[in-house]
Amino acid sequence: TGEKVMIKDVSIPAMDKLESTIIWRPESTGDIKLTLSVPTAPGEINVDNNQLDAPIAIRQEQLKVLIIESFPRWEYRYLLNALERDKAVEVKSLLFHPELAKVGGGRKYYLDAFPDDASLAKFDVVFLGDVGVGPRQLTAGECKRLKLLVRDQATGLVFLPGFHGNHYQLLETELADLYPVVLDQARKQGIGSQVPGRMELTKAGRKSLLTKLEDDEDSNSRRWRNLPGFQWHAAALRAKAGTSTLARHRSISGRFGRTPLIVTKTYGTGKILYMGTDGAWRWREGFEDTYHYRFWGQVALWMAYQR
Repeated sequence: TGEKVMIKDVSIPAMDKLESTIIWRPESTGDIKLTLSVPTAPGEINVDNNQLDAPIAIRQEQLKVLIIESFPRWEYRYLLNALERDKAVEVKSLLFHPELAKVGGGRKYYLDAFPDDASLAKFDVVFLGDVGVGPRQLTAGECKRLKLLVRDQATGLVFLPGFHGNHYQLLETELADLYPVVLDQARKQGIGSQVPGRMELTKAGRKSLLTKLEDDEDSNSRRWRNLPGFQWHAAALRAKAGTSTLARHRSISGRFGRTPLIVTKTYGTGKILYMGTDGAWRWREGFEDTYHYRFWGQVALWMAYQR
């Protein structure tokens, strides 16, 4: 019949609920019907709800991603390289390098100016690197346009701070409402360490598809514990109300608890992600591109699907 069957064993706690996932990768585009069925348990009274059908449409789309950055740090370079290699992504970059005479030029994905409203509306996801407000950076008006883009057009926005502390300038613009964490005003350059820091997934992070580097929950948690560490992170005091913290620092705490490192929230129709370290590129050590590419690829898909 051409049908493909996938089986997963789960144990439902008594008088409780269970959330689980099955990873399925379609082999072709088109209209497909998925059927989820649960076998009848001994003594089960109602079996009418043991099966659920869901018709879905698989189609090929290309996500449009904009990366705005000041200095071409390692995370920026590897992120740009990862998205450029992804055939499902069209990436553009606006690099405000202080040592360059002007922005733009070079390879085809470099922009020479902040996009106008029509061009900006085409982007599904925008990454804001270590960039702030001022000469050769963003303007307050451009920050407002980014806010409206997220709120009204479901574009995803990623905050990716760096040790220059430029994100503190964003907190004085309309993007302050979108920022998912409270930053320590006394430590604008963040926190560096010779001893690599490690992330630890929260309960929400262990269940999130965004942080799914392996297929099952136990393997995924082990993978995150064993990823190469980072040597810098932003000085975030706490996550704001209405957000979801997916990962925290394994060992560093402040007066509000352990430092949040991966935090998400929704704003209007769009999604927001805060990544509190620029050391994800180090995940390539011993694993090549596998987990660095997988994480950022999932971020782009997760933040753009509502569009």
